[in-house]
Amino acid sequence: MAGFRDRYDVVICGGGPVGLLTAYGLQRMGIKTCVVERLEKHKLPMYGRACTLFPRTLEMFDQYDLLTRLNQVGFVARSGVNYDKDGRRDSTRGMRHVFDAMQGHTFLDYMLNIRLKYSEDILKAEYEKLGGVVASGWELRSLTAQTDHEGDKNGHSCPVKVEVKNVDTSEVRTIAGDYLVGADGAHSAVRHLASISSATDSTTLRWVRVDGVVETDMPDSREGFAHLESPTHGNVFCAALDHGRTRVGFALSQDMMIKYGENMTQQQAVDEAKLAVKPFSWEYKCVDWYTVYNVRHSLADTFVKDRILLAGDACHSHSSGTAQGMNTGVHDAFNLAWKLAGVLKGWYHASILDTYDSERRPVAQHLIRLDKTFSALISGTVPPELAVAGGLSSTEPTALLARALEDNVQFNIGLGIRYGANMLNVTTKSTTVPCGWRAPDVAVYGPGARIPTRLHTLMKNVGLFSLVVFAGEPLLTGKKVRNLRTYLDGDSMRGHLDKLSLVTVVAGNKPQADEALGVARFGDAYYDPDSTAHARYGVSVGSGAVVVVRPDGIIGFATTLDADTDLGTYFARVFVQD
Repeated sequence: MAGFRDRYDVVICGGGPVGLLTAYGLQRMGIKTCVVERLEKHKLPMYGRACTLFPRTLEMFDQYDLLTRLNQVGFVARSGVNYDKDGRRDSTRGMRHVFDAMQGHTFLDYMLNIRLKYSEDILKAEYEKLGGVVASGWELRSLTAQTDHEGDKNGHSCPVKVEVKNVDTSEVRTIAGDYLVGADGAHSAVRHLASISSATDSTTLRWVRVDGVVETDMPDSREGFAHLESPTHGNVFCAALDHGRTRVGFALSQDMMIKYGENMTQQQAVDEAKLAVKPFSWEYKCVDWYTVYNVRHSLADTFVKDRILLAGDACHSHSSGTAQGMNTGVHDAFNLAWKLAGVLKGWYHASILDTYDSERRPVAQHLIRLDKTFSALISGTVPPELAVAGGLSSTEPTALLARALEDNVQFNIGLGIRYGANMLNVTTKSTTVPCGWRAPDVAVYGPGARIPTRLHTLMKNVGLFSLVVFAGEPLLTGKKVRNLRTYLDGDSMRGHLDKLSLVTVVAGNKPQADEALGVARFGDAYYDPDSTAHARYGVSVGSGAVVVVRPDGIIGFATTLDADTDLGTYFARVFVQD
């Protein structure tokens, strides 16, 4: 394995988007990583698979400084159309509620359609710029791992060892590390070798996806998304993709499954796609990719086993009906990387990794419960439990699907995902800021030019907690602000400051922040002219507050300006004490 070392801080198995993003995040935070990937993807036309990214996922890419490159390649979708079985528009269904749900909640109020080949290429290139290593064409053969986080903290031992084999030459090498991340898909070798059980629920549903360049008379077919309520193919979707391509997806009926069996050819898939979008015409100029697959659901018993961690499809899988696969995997990677990096730096106790499992596994469980309903309705079947629960056995699946999607839209676009109370998410009665939820993105203004700045851009994910001081109106909060300054400069907080990024938000407009506050600002100062930012965080301009935002953009803790010792208590439970 010329050019590759025999030891890294973290070894990641799986060179898909989840593995690459986990590795990128770790590398960005100063952790040395190596990605082991069985396939030599540069030799393969890997055009299909996951393609749609939702707003919260886009925010995560933005916090990693990756979104600009993805936006340059992908198709920015801000709208969609829905057609009934006769080809008539029906604006009450389809994607309308999805785009409506974004308004006022995020500045990234769109979905990005970019095929996996291109998102992976971008992630790989940016990862390698940071010194990351991708070992393509090597497959995992065996692994050994110490338990209970044993080993020399100075890095002289090798808590994890993986044996890999070159798929071309059969050369065998061993790579050692402190931790192993399995992001190697639904048939994860890491999960299998680590003896982590996974409950799998297969269905009889079979779906088809076809990507290509099409000519069609369907109105607004390139707006972003189009849905058709086909009497023969269930809920059919069309997505405008990068490079002028379009994806069509539909379910196989029982008759079609009998007709085609297990070996549906590309031409047969194309022929069925043409029938699925009737009454519109649909002709392919070229086909890049197609697939026919069975819908299945699986969930690993745990995402964390000592020094082995699972992410993405390796620990949960579901249908692509609501495009959650890659999005959920990105959320896994974003949640995991900063925690693992901090453990390796000695900032956190290894027990913080348990919060990766306790936060992400319930989200996957909830998604799978929803997806079982969505996938049945998309296929044109009403789940028995839904009919019984609501007495809706006579209601058409398309109407039930529209209702189910609308009821769960904030979860589906990622903005409504929340984590429960734990060592990182501590709810207090002193503020109304909801801990465990995504930190709202609001516009603030730097000194001078009247150009707004998104608060999220001031909290980029480099592994640091953000301490946002909502100073309110200094004429009303001045004494509290001065006391906070004294506390942060004192001995009890001094050992934590290198792990924090500070920012001050002042209500109104002031000529100079330090002068207005009567004390040195906390990090850089920004202004909140109409107090909108304070209001979005539930903070009174007369009282102010301090909000602690985790590296992954989740609110961990909040307190009033004059409850400064609460900050020390919070960080004492999060950080290893020097």
